[in-house]
Amino acid sequence: MSAFETLDLGGITLPDNVVLDVFYGLRIDPTNSHFSIDAIPPGQGTIKLPTAELQSSNDYRQWFWSKNQLQFSIDANGHLIMSAV
Repeated sequence: MSAFETLDLGGITLPDNVVLDVFYGLRIDPTNSHFSIDAIPPGQGTIKLPTAELQSSNDYRQWFWSKNQLQFSIDANGHLIMSAV
C-alpha cells in the first residue's frame, strides 16, 4: 500500500519525503476547550485535513509532518512546549 492511499488531502499531492514523516495534528474541542494532539506514523491511520468549503468543529486547527520524534508539555504559565527528542 502506498503512503498516499492513507491521505485525504482533497487532491493535494505531497512529496515522498513528507509522506514518510510522522503527522502531528492539533485539535480543540469547542464544547469543552480540551486540546489534543494526534501523532500518526506513516501508513498507520487516515489523515483528513480540513478544506475551506467543508469545515467541522472536529477538524485539525494546525498540522505538520516531522521526521523527528516530538515531545509536548505545558509550562508553568500554561504555554505548550514542543521539543525534538
